[in-house]
Amino acid sequence: MTDLTGKRALVTGASRGIGRAIAAAYARAGADVALVARDEVRLAETAQLVETAGRKPVVLVADVTSQEAVQAAVASAVEQLGGLDIVVSNAGGNTFMSPVVGMRPSGWEKTLRLNLGISDGIAKLAVHRLLTPVLDEPHLRLLCHEGEFQPLLGELALHKLDAVLADRAAPPNPALRTTS
Repeated sequence: MTDLTGKRALVTGASRGIGRAIAAAYARAGADVALVARDEVRLAETAQLVETAGRKPVVLVADVTSQEAVQAAVASAVEQLGGLDIVVSNAGGNTFMSPVVGMRPSGWEKTLRLNLGISDGIAKLAVHRLLTPVLDEPHLRLLCHEGEFQPLLGELALHKLDAVLADRAAPPNPALRTTS
């Protein structure tokens, strides 16, 4: 794995499975890791893996289908880690013991929010949280047409924020472009 020394990551679904494996691998590669999931006991187990690798875990118990919970988790991760370099939106699944056709509409909505809505939402919340103080810097110029700021934030999130949050100018990236 790439050396992640000094990087700060947020991983959702970090209490088990792929999320736990990602968090542990990032810690072994040198990153401090904010761990987000609903299960506090299992998050503590993942936190132990991060500590064993010599890195700082931040345990954040949150239901990622709640926008308020996600906002609080991102804010806490940024505050406790001093920023974020990596966001892994790994939460997903279906907690209802019923085929889709037997689900109530509220269960279907929750499943969709968990599996489709949150991937985009966490990255955008992290980008917004990190860009807010940066946008006030006098040396930064971010130009976009009125009404296109939200799509621009999404583009930046998809491209790992390298164009805005680097400590020096990013090299030209032909894959990163905005259109009007």
